Amino acid sequence: MSHHDVTDDESPHIFALKASTMLKKNIICAVLYLAFVGSVESKWLAYFDCPTSDDFSPQCLEIVTPPWPICLLKSSHEWVDKAIDSASRCCGDDLSECKCPKKDTEKFLDKIDEYCNGVATCSEDKKKLIAEKIEENFFAKGSEVLSITYPLLRFKFLK
Repeated sequence: MSHHDVTDDESPHIFALKASTMLKKNIICAVLYLAFVGSVESKWLAYFDCPTSDDFSPQCLEIVTPPWPICLLKSSHEWVDKAIDSASRCCGDDLSECKCPKKDTEKFLDKIDEYCNGVATCSEDKKKLIAEKIEENFFAKGSEVLSITYPLLRFKFLK
């Protein structure tokens, strides 16, 4: 028998030694992997978070954002627009225009009021956002007009 041959008495010891070595290697790899993930977590794991926006209240976003991973399909603005659109058909007493296939179920009817109240906050947030954009554009355009017309007016009055 050569020195490479393993007897039945030695095989459990060799197996235990190989398993122990493999376990140590796996632990080292796991620690290195977790250290790497921790160092870049904010960069690449952020792609897997549901979208959010400072333009809308947390109450609004909580109501209109579907669970992960469905939430990744659209931006916060798109989810808000979709919710406002559906609320126009599904909120209130008349559900005839509501496209939800479960609109007649008890679960839907129990939760729709909470949903509608949340979407109402989204509508208010959206109105404020639109007003801010209009104001920004007005003052941006207004300052351009004033910068052009002010010298002309000044010139006209000085004559």
